Amino acid sequence: MKYAKQRDANEAEIVAVLRAYGCSVAKLDGAGLPDLLVGYAGQTILVEVKDPKKRKTGTAQSRNSIGGRGELRPAQAKFHDEWRGSPIYIVHSVAEALAAVPVAGTTEQ
Repeated sequence: MKYAKQRDANEAEIVAVLRAYGCSVAKLDGAGLPDLLVGYAGQTILVEVKDPKKRKTGTAQSRNSIGGRGELRPAQAKFHDEWRGSPIYIVHSVAEALAAVPVAGTTEQ
């Protein structure tokens, strides 16, 4: 039996804010895939949402990731390592999501 992917508690708020700023947001499900596919102003951004309560500090970053690389599960780390597209952003908060997706009118750009 297949179960639905468990979402981080802060994901709903991040999705709501991104949509309020005019972003298209699709939730991705699949082994190792980032959580969100975000579209804004002709750009496509991959976003991995992590729970700030589970945040690890002092972790390395992969060449194409923003945020704590050590927080990734093995399948996620493999996807990040093999991804040849634009950076995958690891975010823990709305502020980090807005910094990853530079939407018009935000101060986090």
